[in-house]
Amino acid sequence: GGGGGGGATTSTSPGRDKNAPAFRRALAAALGYTGANALKTAIDAGQNARRQLVVKNVGLAYSIARDVFEKLNHADRGLLSVSDLAQEGCAGLAQAADKFDPSRGYKFSTYAYNWTRKYVVNAIQNNGRTIRLPIHMHEIMQRAKKATRELTQKHGRAPTDEEMSRTLGVPVSRVQEINDWARSTLSLDVGGGGRSSDDGDGGAEGMMDGIVFALGSKDGKDGMLSPHEAAEADMEADLLRRDLEEAFATLLPREAFVLRHRFGLAAAASSTANHHGDGGEGWLKATAEEVEKTMKEAKKTSEGPSRTALGTLLGVSHETIRTYERRALEKLKQPSRAARFVRYLDKEDVERYTEAQGAKGAEELANALSAALVAADAKAGGGRIARRRNPATTPSPMIDLASDGGGDGG
Repeated sequence: GGGGGGGATTSTSPGRDKNAPAFRRALAAALGYTGANALKTAIDAGQNARRQLVVKNVGLAYSIARDVFEKLNHADRGLLSVSDLAQEGCAGLAQAADKFDPSRGYKFSTYAYNWTRKYVVNAIQNNGRTIRLPIHMHEIMQRAKKATRELTQKHGRAPTDEEMSRTLGVPVSRVQEINDWARSTLSLDVGGGGRSSDDGDGGAEGMMDGIVFALGSKDGKDGMLSPHEAAEADMEADLLRRDLEEAFATLLPREAFVLRHRFGLAAAASSTANHHGDGGEGWLKATAEEVEKTMKEAKKTSEGPSRTALGTLLGVSHETIRTYERRALEKLKQPSRAARFVRYLDKEDVERYTEAQGAKGAEELANALSAALVAADAKAGGGRIARRRNPATTPSPMIDLASDGGGDGG
């Protein structure tokens, strides 16, 4: 198009000078603004909002930088400081700010986590000494990846070290050695985020967070999710968890407690959960330590805690637990509650629970939600699991397990 005088033409061809007043006026008109000044005001406001997103989340960059730095060996710590890594993290924040969509209803920090960590890890790859997996470990870790995925799908939870030992045909000590490798600086090379060794009795959950995330995505595909895909998966997992929490909040506390643990939905427990075992309402008769012990014992089986075990924690009979369970399932399947979960389930799962009658249908729904929760966390990756269980930001997961499940509504 001609570059000649005046602003009569509204052409915005690639060859036009984008600093020319005519171009700015044409662009403003095309975008629905009254003039170039109005467009400039909107652009300035957007750029200021972007800067504010980054500035207000610098603490996130430093938190991730410190977490990653602590996992480095001594040699790499001499090459990069926490401040250096935080600077790279801020570049990740800026990238996240460019791609953030507030209409999704999530906090910026939730979306920005994966971008920030990716930039920090890239700095280590580019400047630090790359930590490589010993050749003799590669085959066994690939087998461990496959076994972890299969056992998780079978039991609806991460496998224990003993289960991995039997499946792989190696001693438990060997499984723990593999797990240690998965939680080492290898996970930093790919942006994983396996749990630290002070996380307690993690069993093979560390393998889910480390081995599988380090060697490939947990949904069976090769390669890692991009930061944007990881952030989307992270938010999808949080959406499911939030919807479960909202449903639990409409149940009686005892009903919610039983439903969580009988059907493997405890991972949805709110990080702000209150524990009533030592006073308060007194509906939960056990201490946090007793709850933790019971749940650890239950993890050794594929069935989860028995009604008798839950009855002991609540100070009631197993028949009363059965009543709580039945009432909770009936409420869960009510259309007003069940409708919110359809988008998280496979078509076959939806058909199975809608076609089943009465309590059977409700059980199908609860089991499908449990599987969906495991799958969502697996897709989101080890980084979000480690972050959710960071003791600096959230209570112990076992305290979460003692959640009262919400209000007393029916």
